Amino acid sequence: MALYDSFFWVAHWLIFNESISKSKYVGNKIGILNIIKSVSSLITPIIGALFLIFFNKNYLITLSIVLFLCSLYPLFKLSDKFLVSKKKKNVFQMLKNKESRQSFFLISLYGVHYQIEEIILPIFIFITFSSIETVSFLPIVLAIGSIIFNMFIGKFVDKHEKFKIIIFGALCLGIVWVIRIFFPIIEIFILSAIFVGFFTNMIFVSTESRLIKASRTASFLDVSTFRNTAYMWLNFPLFLIMFISVEMFKVSFVISMASMFCLVIISQIYLRNKIKIEKELFGNKKIV
Repeated sequence: MALYDSFFWVAHWLIFNESISKSKYVGNKIGILNIIKSVSSLITPIIGALFLIFFNKNYLITLSIVLFLCSLYPLFKLSDKFLVSKKKKNVFQMLKNKESRQSFFLISLYGVHYQIEEIILPIFIFITFSSIETVSFLPIVLAIGSIIFNMFIGKFVDKHEKFKIIIFGALCLGIVWVIRIFFPIIEIFILSAIFVGFFTNMIFVSTESRLIKASRTASFLDVSTFRNTAYMWLNFPLFLIMFISVEMFKVSFVISMASMFCLVIISQIYLRNKIKIEKELFGNKKIV
């Protein structure tokens, strides 16, 4: 999985960043990409279930291999001129830039929630409620919520202050985790999945659009590596803490909740600093 994350996602964001780098509506483009991903997440469990019902797991594995091989085809059609080489910066050099440094910490905190929501929570539901159906149902609910809200969240991010959107989304996610911790029943997890898709995308689209806009003068390969590092560097301490914890799931939920509230506090500090600088430079003129 580590190799998959490193090779696939770095290349994925490299190509995507380059394709939208000159667009004025970065948030909208990211929102559209999320809709495509959500539609795939909605269809995939249905196709997988049908293959398991009418065939067996070997056919499903074969289908997965074929689809992965098919995904290589567009890469062979990609022109070398499409990827413009720019001044190269490594992760540590990019951290010297204030906006890139802000994006790094925002993405890192969001990455903690992502790991727990996508990996730990399904395991918890399966072990606690012994329900593989619910584990399969959660991604579908999450995908439906993402599709509905992604239709306008991208445009909304382009027109409004991104820090405020991050603060609202992170605060709501933190509250969702509080509810899950104190009321760990199956209905709460299913119902909250709808809203989690919305609040998560508020943070994701805002942080990604900030990173892309702040890094337009850098190499997009370095930006992609920078993003992947931000997402992954907290994984080791996160899983180490869970490994040595007696109540692994409860601890992980508390960590996710804390990461969201930390995201609120840090974003609020960044927003105040931004407003202060804008007032000094531009008076009352607002910069989104």
